[in-house]
Amino acid sequence: MGYLRSTSFLIYADPKAGESKPSDADAAQRSADDAAKAAMKDLDTQIDVLALKAHTVEGITEEQVRSFAKDILKAKAKKTGPMMLTAEELTQIKSKYLKPDALYGVEGTPGHLLQMVFTAVVHYEAAESKANFQANIERLQGHEDQAWRTSHGVVRFGDDGRLGVNGVAPEYQWNEDKKDFEKTANADWAPRTAPALWVKVAEGGWAKDGHWGGHLQVTCRTEKGSWIESTDGWVKPKSAKGDPVSFYDMGDWYEIWQGTRDNGGKPLVIHNNGLRFVKDATPAKFNVQDGTKS
Repeated sequence: MGYLRSTSFLIYADPKAGESKPSDADAAQRSADDAAKAAMKDLDTQIDVLALKAHTVEGITEEQVRSFAKDILKAKAKKTGPMMLTAEELTQIKSKYLKPDALYGVEGTPGHLLQMVFTAVVHYEAAESKANFQANIERLQGHEDQAWRTSHGVVRFGDDGRLGVNGVAPEYQWNEDKKDFEKTANADWAPRTAPALWVKVAEGGWAKDGHWGGHLQVTCRTEKGSWIESTDGWVKPKSAKGDPVSFYDMGDWYEIWQGTRDNGGKPLVIHNNGLRFVKDATPAKFNVQDGTKS
């Protein structure tokens, strides 16, 4: 449940609050490992069945079938990315166990049996690759969610005097002088990440049922001492005290309102990365991070 802050805090947009939580990298990898183990267990079962079939096929033994499967798996391990044995590589492996004139498409022949073993290994590889791909997607999604929560979603000062989000400089940007993309970190020519807004409830503080609010005053170096004002809807720092701001606890996030919900207030939304109070709009989702200083 929310509570009235007694120290400074920053505000950040949290559009995915209330939905699935950011993916945990370890959990994603465990899921991929479990799926790979299950695929390997299924492959072992198929190899056992096919190896026993060798007793009904003239010209090949159970041991040769198992050895062929091991050779295919060794060849797979030497590959990077999805296994794609060339026809020459596969023929070379098969030549250890088959005569040059062996038939592959005729059921009940050694060639057909080894082809079934190869197919089983390919299916295993596909299942393993799918599990790892899904784990990578979950990890990437987690990184994106975390980046938004910790950087891109943070409310920052804009060049136009308004407050907004997504004020983080890109990692790379086009350098017109050099006609190339370059890292923006510490580059004199590159844009800078806008400073984050820190505020405190300086006057008119109130709290009820997890909801709270009051007049917000800037506490960070940029515009320190200014008040959060939004007479025209756009949120910006001003020397004059503006309307009070209310934070409504929605469980996993806050709705932020100009004034109060039950007294003609306006919800806060994000419009072209800027913060704006708009009457009858769907409130955006926000959260706060507490500081240690008042």
